[in-house]
Amino acid sequence: MNFHKINLSIIFLLTFTFYAYFIKPLDGNVSSRLGLVKAIVEEHRLVIDSYQAGELETIDKAYVNGHYYTDKAIGASLLGVFIYLPIYGLVGQLPTELFVMLVTALAISIPCALLAPLLYSLVLRVLKDKWMALSIALCISLGTPVFPYAGAFYGHSLAAVLAFSIFFLWIEVNQLNAPITPNRCFLSGLLLGFMVLTEYTTVIIAIFLLAYILIVIGSKQTAWDWKSITVFFAGSALPLLVFLFYNWLCFGSPLEVGYANEDMPEFREAHREGLMGIGWPNLKTLLYLSINPMQGIFLQAPVLLAAIGSAVLMLMQRKWRLEFWIVTCIILVYFLAISGLKIWWGGAAFTVRHLIPILPLFGIYLLFLPRRTLLPFIGIGLLSFFQMLIASATPWRPLDRYIKEVLAQGFSFSWEYSLLYQRLLPRLLHNRLSFTWGQYFFGLESWYFNLALPLLIVIGLLILFYLISKWEDKASTFPA
Repeated sequence: MNFHKINLSIIFLLTFTFYAYFIKPLDGNVSSRLGLVKAIVEEHRLVIDSYQAGELETIDKAYVNGHYYTDKAIGASLLGVFIYLPIYGLVGQLPTELFVMLVTALAISIPCALLAPLLYSLVLRVLKDKWMALSIALCISLGTPVFPYAGAFYGHSLAAVLAFSIFFLWIEVNQLNAPITPNRCFLSGLLLGFMVLTEYTTVIIAIFLLAYILIVIGSKQTAWDWKSITVFFAGSALPLLVFLFYNWLCFGSPLEVGYANEDMPEFREAHREGLMGIGWPNLKTLLYLSINPMQGIFLQAPVLLAAIGSAVLMLMQRKWRLEFWIVTCIILVYFLAISGLKIWWGGAAFTVRHLIPILPLFGIYLLFLPRRTLLPFIGIGLLSFFQMLIASATPWRPLDRYIKEVLAQGFSFSWEYSLLYQRLLPRLLHNRLSFTWGQYFFGLESWYFNLALPLLIVIGLLILFYLISKWEDKASTFPA
């Protein structure tokens, strides 16, 4: 019996249960992306004219030559097409709510739920401790905004898993002596290209990951392995060709993107500033997106603060010095870049969603978390999970208006402006919920029943993990 594979399956199901149970209802972002899914599958075209002002009304759209298009990166929508195409072929058009819930759960929640077993596997192989591995995997997967966005048809959590997966593939080579194979090179190139196709800002992550991969390949070979490098770039070229071809068909130029053709003047002006809307870093914005109670990522997910503490210990490990600098450079440059966005808060959204692609990389720091700090770390993780559960279980509209009101008053470190406790928690207690499968199938309207259902499933899975671990320990006491 392969106990390790069973444990990986349990961890996947555990995170998938939470990711897929709470599904975000339609908003501008979701409607724009899902409009493209429906247009391709139901109408065999790329324009979203039939949906943008009706069933999937959205203000997030591009307008070119008399037609409307999604203004978003298309990676998530392509996965949605892959999922919805056979469903539509079998049963035809679905009711809107079921369409949103089913396509989100299958196209976004499933790949996002791979993050936890990947983290568990890496930590286990480095630390040789199942409970440390489980704690770190769950704290990053369920204690950061990866969780609420894994149940929303956005691209941020998907891009986060892709970024971590690429890093994982090459940490295996550099630290765990995995071989450099054509399959590894092609897959990592494909994932890298698809990550950028899913969220354009992740080109920052792609640059550093590319540098890391080339350094690792160079360090493992007596001479440059041009075959491996060629296979890697061949994999990354496939999503790039899709990107260029899509832009050419929709916007008339391979390098023209939807953001350059915004329908709304406010968005059009914002995205014309700097590089695709990213200007010079802003110190005040850095404070808002890091430590301000309204949107500060470190207050919404305090488990990340534990990771920063572990980063100091990682720096002291000479063997891991390369990984430390790659992760640190990605995080710092990403924070600086997002602080230069004019609409940095991301509209009617919870937390600074643009930061989500870098959050799993904090898990690399946690490889050096001291074993004696596990209990306090779990306590911080539970607080982070509680806050992310609130954000996942409640809808976010119209937070944009509230955020603008707070920003107009000037920077203030006050919990009176906390999105979690002043806006989302009251919604939860008044049963204003996201789409849930308990509501859809069983008519559950109350927050406590809708929270109890996935919690009971997860508790059962944790008990199963404990039992499997006991059986594994007992089996290991006998000779093979």
